[in-house]
Amino acid sequence: MLPEAKTIRNIALVVTDEFILFKTYSSLNKILRIAAYWLRFRDFLVKKSSASVGPLKAEDLERANIGLIKNVQNNFFKLEIENLKNKKSIPKSKIILLRPFIDDKDILRVGGRLKNAITIEVFQRQPIILPGDSIYTKLLFQREHIRCMHGGPFARPLQFSL
Repeated sequence: MLPEAKTIRNIALVVTDEFILFKTYSSLNKILRIAAYWLRFRDFLVKKSSASVGPLKAEDLERANIGLIKNVQNNFFKLEIENLKNKKSIPKSKIILLRPFIDDKDILRVGGRLKNAITIEVFQRQPIILPGDSIYTKLLFQREHIRCMHGGPFARPLQFSL
């Protein structure tokens, strides 16, 4: 009698979904605070120091926001980011007309002639590229809409620095 031959199955899992917090919470401020505490805890585990205790600081929230933006951009513009980092051309991309580039924080931004306009703030002359169908983008616009007291599109331009 012959022994049974076991079949070997290879399974590959690729997750291209957005960060789980975007689907769990409906407030960008809450997501930023959770991400900031998580980054602080991760630093505690890696560095073995309790230097960051107490309430969150503005730097913690900014770091969390940058991390969330990078996560969203990597989910939606992965090929474009890899090509820009390797100094290759971006074939058939929907953002090619924006002349994208990667800044010093590894964030995908709009390029163009305005980079020479030193009188304009960086976040105005080279805005961050965000996908329109991202949950993060929707939460960001929702937060700014409420912050502007539900003003219409002409009430106050959307401004946030990063």
